[in-house]
Amino acid sequence: MNKDEAQRLVVLLEEAIHRSRRSRREIERKLGLGQGYLGSLFHGRIELKVWHVYSLARELGLEPLTFFLQASPPRDPSWILDQLGVVATDRPPHAEPEDSPLTREEIETLVRRTLREELARLRDGVPAKA
Repeated sequence: MNKDEAQRLVVLLEEAIHRSRRSRREIERKLGLGQGYLGSLFHGRIELKVWHVYSLARELGLEPLTFFLQASPPRDPSWILDQLGVVATDRPPHAEPEDSPLTREEIETLVRRTLREELARLRDGVPAKA
């Protein structure tokens, strides 16, 4: 993650907190962080870590993956589907983003659903499908 991507994540997290209409202090308490921790994080005095994004997103009731995709979207959104082994109908392999029949929102919804299913499968100890 480069500095620009990290800064975009910080901005997205700040915006999400603002939209939640919750105070930073309330969120700090819920996460067990000291007073002013989020301010220090957002002002660059504390280096942004992956766990920051995950814990803040979860506390705000949002999907962490969404933040990463917004901060650093793949050049080809269909790459996500390829990595998950999902074949979209009427989509040539490795199509350019503008050729994709799926919108960004549809891809994000599909990724969230697939990740939830896989995490539930792993939690329940169900073997992967061949």
